[in-house]
Amino acid sequence: MKARFLAVLLPVAVIAAALIAWDALVRFGHVASYLLPKPSVVVRQGYQSRALLLDNLQVTVEEILGGLAVAVTVGILLGAAIAFSTVVRRSVLPLLIAWKAVPTIAIAPLIIIWFGYSTMPKVVITALTCFFPVTISVADGLRSVEDGRTILFRTLKANRRQRLAKLYLPTALPQLFTGLKIAAPLAIIGATISEWTGADRGLGYLILTDTSTLNTERVFAEVALLSVAGILLYGLILLLEWMALPWRTRTVRSSRRPRPLR
Repeated sequence: MKARFLAVLLPVAVIAAALIAWDALVRFGHVASYLLPKPSVVVRQGYQSRALLLDNLQVTVEEILGGLAVAVTVGILLGAAIAFSTVVRRSVLPLLIAWKAVPTIAIAPLIIIWFGYSTMPKVVITALTCFFPVTISVADGLRSVEDGRTILFRTLKANRRQRLAKLYLPTALPQLFTGLKIAAPLAIIGATISEWTGADRGLGYLILTDTSTLNTERVFAEVALLSVAGILLYGLILLLEWMALPWRTRTVRSSRRPRPLR
């Protein structure tokens, strides 16, 4: 109970201290308001523009969830192919690494040119941004199955479907959720970049237009909304992990308990 209380209290305390320091810097540091507005001004501007912000947040969230869903689907299929096929692993994996080395913002304009300005290219850009950790995590998870367990299942005459459902998938699930935790913030970044390159709606689009007009107060409010969306998405993945792997959550908690000093 005490650990849970501290887990909630510490982040809140850090955020509160950062806001106090921010407000003091603006008040006593003689910083121009268009460069760094007060937190209270940001909150007031966000409340006054709540209808506009929430409408555009809905657009961005749809792109985030759509891109993440595509990334998970492609990542699982591609990760399985890399894990089970030596030919695919040797031929495709270097291409994936080379592709990931290219910044998404450099590829995004080409995707907009190819697919237009609809929602679909934004979903594609988001998926391209966050599919790599899912792919690698699934591939590593499937390849981490011990040879002894594989031999045991074959001795018990388990077919491929049974080995996949009862051996490979349970072994790979922890790695999959690790990849999802990495992919979730990347999906936020991908959706924002996609709206920078060609959009007329979304929080990324608002950030771009408000920056050009020096509406710094609303830019901070939009960035805060993106941060909240990222935290909620990460929390959703943690909930799904707890539901799918309750035994792993208990094991991790018990392993974090400090050992008594001798």
